[in-house]
Amino acid sequence: MRKISLAFLAISIVAGLTVFAQSDAQSHDAKTHSEWIAQSLKEMQTIKVGMTMTDLLKVFREEGGLSTRTQRQYVYRECLYIKVAVEFEPVETTAGRSENGKDKIVKISRIQLMKQKLFVVAFVILNCVITPAQTRPEEPDRSDTEQVILRLESEGREATLKNDIAANDRLLADNWMNINPDGSITTKAKLMELLKDGSFKIISIDNDEVMVRIYGDTAVVTGRSTTKRAGQGSEVVARQVRFTRVYAKSKEQWQVVSAHNTLIAKP
Repeated sequence: MRKISLAFLAISIVAGLTVFAQSDAQSHDAKTHSEWIAQSLKEMQTIKVGMTMTDLLKVFREEGGLSTRTQRQYVYRECLYIKVAVEFEPVETTAGRSENGKDKIVKISRIQLMKQKLFVVAFVILNCVITPAQTRPEEPDRSDTEQVILRLESEGREATLKNDIAANDRLLADNWMNINPDGSITTKAKLMELLKDGSFKIISIDNDEVMVRIYGDTAVVTGRSTTKRAGQGSEVVARQVRFTRVYAKSKEQWQVVSAHNTLIAKP
């Protein structure tokens, strides 16, 4: 409660100074800012023990740095200075699995505002809320970027099912490589060969538990994929893998630069 009280005290100070020094229009902005921080705190407090990692990622995003599957640090999507530490209980223990959107939250820290000092809290509010938009570097909306990546994932799935050489060439970077479950590597050039001679035929692809994380001009997609491909004769080979795909943005274009698949053992 002390941390939240400091936040509201800082809001009062900044809002008060704004009303004293600014015009009526700007004081209206101060009210809007106060409403924003109150709404943000309300949104952050909706995340509770018992919810899943997927629920958490609707409000926060991973900060990066050292972490484990059971303990990670997150920052609020609307303000990178606001943090929480979260502990998870894995819902599955499949070998090679690094995370799962269904992992359950067992402990979540109080909202952390930098070093918990009043002047720092004021700094956070100034930088996240009150700083005029024209003085901030413009950044693409994270939700928009995630939608772009999800759309590309869908296009990649369709390109694979249709053996679409042109689409695969557009979606994959020239230095793309895929690490297969057996440890072998498939390069883009090799994939193009397989597509051209028709020896690579996927019948169906079902992806679930897909998660997208954005790090500037890099995106990491993880999920589970169940595929069926044509084998010898009329044989159909089915398998399930955990996948990781890394996207990079270059010249305003997103492409997959790397991929990795880990086979999920049958129970």
